[in-house]
Amino acid sequence: MNDPTSDDSLQRLAEATRLHHAGRLDAAEEVYAALLKSTPNDPIALINAGLLAVARSDPALAIERLQRAISIVPANVVALALSAADRAQEALALIERGLRIQPQNRDLMDLRATLVSSPADSSEDGSHSDKLGA
Repeated sequence: MNDPTSDDSLQRLAEATRLHHAGRLDAAEEVYAALLKSTPNDPIALINAGLLAVARSDPALAIERLQRAISIVPANVVALALSAADRAQEALALIERGLRIQPQNRDLMDLRATLVSSPADSSEDGSHSDKLGA
């Protein structure tokens, strides 16, 4: 299988995206399908191809592609947002789920370490609340 960051994969992804934005949905699907055949775990291609499937009125294919993308790269951006919203427990749960799928994911490990090691926040009344709720 090819590397999703190879020049060829990136060029095909750019071509599919250009076709998609130009409204040439069938042509974009052909390029995405070929790209996903050679790089089936490319989360960007899966997300874009999932959105294309929605535009082509194929919700079953959209769901399959988008669920695969989420399983490959868990929503660490959502975890960051949860953390910023003082919802660290939810963020950690999401990160742990991602690490069960990808135990060597350095970004998730780093994010978990940051959340776990964060000092307690001070609330407006001067008391301290543990960010993790423990």
